Amino acid sequence: MSGREPIVPLVRRFSPTLSPSDDESTDSEAVHPYLFGKNSSGWEVIEEKRRCVIIADAGAGKTHEMLARARYSAERGRYAFFIRIENIREAFASAFDVGDAESFEKWIGSEDDAWFFLDSVDEALLQDPLAFEEAMRAFAARIADARERAYIIISSRSYAWRARTDRQLLDQLLPYESPKANEIGEEEIEEAVQTGMSDPNKLTNSIDVVILDDLDEDDIRMFAAHLGASDIEEMMQEIKKAGLSSLSSRPYDLLGILTKWRSDRQLGGRLGYLKHSIAVQLDGINWTACSIDPSILPEAVGRIAASVILTGKAEIRVPGSANDERGFDPIEVLPDWPRENVVALLDCTLFTDAVYGVVRFRHRDIRELLAAEWFADQLANPERRAEIEAMLIREKYGERILTPRFRPMLPWLVLLDDRIRREVTAIRPEIAVEGGDVASLPVEERRSLFHSIVEQIAEGKDDRGARDNDAIARIAHADLSSDVAALVERHAENDDALFFLGRLVWQGQMTDCLPLLLDIARSRSRGLYARIAATRAVFTTGSKEQRDTLWDSLLEVPNKHA
Repeated sequence: MSGREPIVPLVRRFSPTLSPSDDESTDSEAVHPYLFGKNSSGWEVIEEKRRCVIIADAGAGKTHEMLARARYSAERGRYAFFIRIENIREAFASAFDVGDAESFEKWIGSEDDAWFFLDSVDEALLQDPLAFEEAMRAFAARIADARERAYIIISSRSYAWRARTDRQLLDQLLPYESPKANEIGEEEIEEAVQTGMSDPNKLTNSIDVVILDDLDEDDIRMFAAHLGASDIEEMMQEIKKAGLSSLSSRPYDLLGILTKWRSDRQLGGRLGYLKHSIAVQLDGINWTACSIDPSILPEAVGRIAASVILTGKAEIRVPGSANDERGFDPIEVLPDWPRENVVALLDCTLFTDAVYGVVRFRHRDIRELLAAEWFADQLANPERRAEIEAMLIREKYGERILTPRFRPMLPWLVLLDDRIRREVTAIRPEIAVEGGDVASLPVEERRSLFHSIVEQIAEGKDDRGARDNDAIARIAHADLSSDVAALVERHAENDDALFFLGRLVWQGQMTDCLPLLLDIARSRSRGLYARIAATRAVFTTGSKEQRDTLWDSLLEVPNKHA
């Protein structure tokens, strides 16, 4: 295929994360990076970890990084394997994108180390809530005789990673025997003491969870320059003005922004530029061997995207390939299309290169938007509306619930159908900020959603979908600053609400809220996470006087007799 994503010489970094709390149920606790004292590291450090999980959101480039690193490791002469987690149980022999079953068996019989790059927890969960656990059990059985020689790196979206349960699962299924205390160097012991680890023998016994760092402004400038963008500083200002800073920090989204910048010299919201990106990629299809009416292409890719959601199968079988096990057959979705037209459609840059006769949507946000547009078209048909609504929202034990399979698509669908938006956000208001482009909604609707989200967090009734930094960034706009200040004051004693609001303040640069957060950051009686969020808000957004005041307070030695 041609027109694939360019290779830009970025050096990606990873930040360590806070361990889940021991004194509360943290299955769905958000993953947060350390605020102080922990430097980010590169791949050379990640690959020295025996068991590591990389957390990143859509478009951050984790699959690209994992795949590229697996190839690099293989080229260096290592045993290296890139495997899609959702394929481990049913088609292990053909599950390798890097390496193959023959090399795997050769490694098992050797005495060498191997590096496994397993991608991705969230794709596995599209098929079945237990799919990740079952895949890990199958994988653990496969490597049981060589487990101590395996370096295992797993990727996941933040919302799919269960902070306690998944750690415990991996510790149970893929344990790594720690070196004895006398085999640990002085530097490792010193690090253990500094990080509060009471027993140096446990140094390598836990799962390392890291976050793939966003691109910083220098990375964005390098990326843009490498792709030949002009007026880069003007573009950087436009990105900030349009509220697209969080999106530009991820390679895939930055590609879309650059494409729109080159064509229009201005940027719209997330919804606008993704639509632009889809149109550009469909327009670039090579129809040399066949012909087709371009106007039917959006509906066709929408059908395929909806089929991915409906079947839970992320892979699409290329017509004519030898594969008959993986993915679903798009001919069933496009029965009136000639085979050669389906092949040409799957060859466009909306999809990945074919591996073992299957492709997948290159970016999940585009897949989910296309699926949402297809479902919105079905909802517009009065004869189908009741049927579609029943698929999306079900009743169980007298309570209305959202069907889990459709959740990744709903942040887009709530933008496209007013009735669905009212019904979905009445059940789970955080859906509106888990993806999509909530900033495109009128301010009054955003204000109502924001208040509902904060109230659910304060009451412990949310499912944490709105608590990750990307979700917060989607709603952290200056026109809600007065609402944030009022809610900080209202929930001044609620650490969960403050942790959410504090991060919203620093992402939205809401300086009006800082006096209250400064008091919270200085208070030693407040919870750790509330103080972390308040401290970061002050240090990233506050005046020099506010920063100095907080720093002096943090350096004070508490009076034990007070």
